[in-house]
Parts: sequence; C-alpha cells; structure tokens
Amino acid sequence: MAMISSVCLRERWTRIERVVRLGCRCLLLAGGLVVLSGCTNEVPASYDSGVPIELAQDRADTISNVHYDLTFSIPSELSEPVRGAAIVTFDLRRDGNVVLDFAQGPDHVLSVRANGVDVQYAVKDEHITITDVPSGQARFEIEFVSGDQSLNRQADFMYTLFVPDRARFAFPVFDQPNIKARYDLELELPISWRAVANGARVSREAQRERATV
Repeated sequence: MAMISSVCLRERWTRIERVVRLGCRCLLLAGGLVVLSGCTNEVPASYDSGVPIELAQDRADTISNVHYDLTFSIPSELSEPVRGAAIVTFDLRRDGNVVLDFAQGPDHVLSVRANGVDVQYAVKDEHITITDVPSGQARFEIEFVSGDQSLNRQADFMYTLFVPDRARFAFPVFDQPNIKARYDLELELPISWRAVANGARVSREAQRERATV
C-alpha cells in the first residue's frame, strides 16, 4: 500500500511540475509580447477623420522643421478644378508611417513621390498615410486636386479662408497648431487676375493668357 501511495504521489508531482513549467512558459511568452508591444512605435494604419489627439501628439513629438513649397494652377473657368503640387520637407525622429491631413477622396491625390520615386501610400478618412518612412530628413512631392470647400471661388476672383482647420481641404498639410511651418507659394493664374498674399512678391512672369506669381 505504501509503495502504491508513493508511486501515485510521484505521478501527481510529475503532473504538477509539467503544469507549472507550462504555466511559466506561457507567462514568459505573454511577458515577451507585453515587452514587444510596449517597445513598438508604429503609427496606426489609419485614423478617424479630422485630427485625433493621438495623431496630433505623435506628430508633435516626431515631426519638426516643416517646410511647404506650394503651387496652385487656378483656371479661368469656374467649372474647372484647381490643381496643385506640394513639396513637403521635414525632420522625422523615428522610422514609421507619416500621416498628412487632406480632406479629399483618393481621386484627388494624383501622385506621391519621394525624390522623384513613387512611394506606397493610402488615402482614407481625410488622411494621406505614407508607409515605412525612415527617420531623418524627409521630402515628399504630392500632386493633387484641391477641394473648393475653403477656396471660396467666384467667376472672377477667389480667396482662401483656412481657419481654424480648413487648410486640409485645399492641400496636404500637418493641420495642427503646434506644428509650425514655413512655406513658399506659387500661383499660376489668368493674366488679368492679381494675386494678393501676406508676403512679399518674389517675381511675376507672363506668357500669353497666363501669369505665374
């Protein structure tokens, strides 16, 4: 009887050891997953429309020294769209995705390039998400069609009103107040039109019925 009890106890203890070892492995695996997920710094694939606080905070922490080179071609006919191009340069502190605000559909984004080479991007919920951007100085060239929501177009004039968050309807931008930027603006417009802005005019070139300012 004592031998049977001893054998039974050994078998039960062996089973307990196996359970404990398995439990330890599960805990270690779970702990590893927690550590890995805690170390990742990837921007989510997409955000809700607008500028969620998580997106604004991530960009404020990782993006600086922003500059926009903006070009708009303004047609004489009100029925024709305003086309534009933006060269966006900035410093990025970490590898990952970059999200620009642009409150237009995918058909309004004509191309996205980095140093003349097409890059992977997605247009969804008022954002352009560019994937797998390395840290350091970034430069993107984006061709697009502006929306009319913030352009206030009339038959013989047009003016913009970008406050408080309307710039993203007209061109791709980091549209939040804690990301400051400098910009250069070029307008290609009907020759009879006059361009007025809150900066000094650098040049004006006329060719046939169009002028570039």
